[in-house]
Amino acid sequence: MDDQTAPEIEALLYSAKNPLSIENISDYTGKDKNEIKRTLKKLITEYSTRNTSLEIVRVGKRYMMQLKPQFYQLSTKVSEPEMTKYDLKVLSLVAGNPGITKGRIKKIVGEKTDACVEKLLNKRLLKTKKKGRSEEYFTGKEFSNYFGIDERKLDELRRKNKLGDNNGNPAEQEKSN
Repeated sequence: MDDQTAPEIEALLYSAKNPLSIENISDYTGKDKNEIKRTLKKLITEYSTRNTSLEIVRVGKRYMMQLKPQFYQLSTKVSEPEMTKYDLKVLSLVAGNPGITKGRIKKIVGEKTDACVEKLLNKRLLKTKKKGRSEEYFTGKEFSNYFGIDERKLDELRRKNKLGDNNGNPAEQEKSN
């Protein structure tokens, strides 16, 4: 490992909007993938043992730098979260129930979904498909990148937990309550 590999990886992870793969880091730095792997492993250990508010974490097959959870609350005093809890509720509902309609989302989450859905559509975290007079909502192109979730794994999780059927569909559960 040369003396610049670790600082270069730190700079990329700090600056990246989304988690980076070893291939991404290798492409950006011109360094060998094995060197990137070794350096990432050392950095993860180093950040976990030193007294710092930052950590490097693995998200699927990608890596990112983030605040350690115990510093989240403090950071909100000077910065606004990128997404509200409301945004996350809508996203999780759509991720678990692909094809859900806006009406069902409103029944479960509340009436003020229009601005939230529009924001998520603009960020390409959600997408719509027309079905008759209504629209169905699905996770968008950026959903997997944003959360570092492989789309195939998400589909597998849906099947495994039987999400989207009447037993796992919160909209259907809501009707029966």
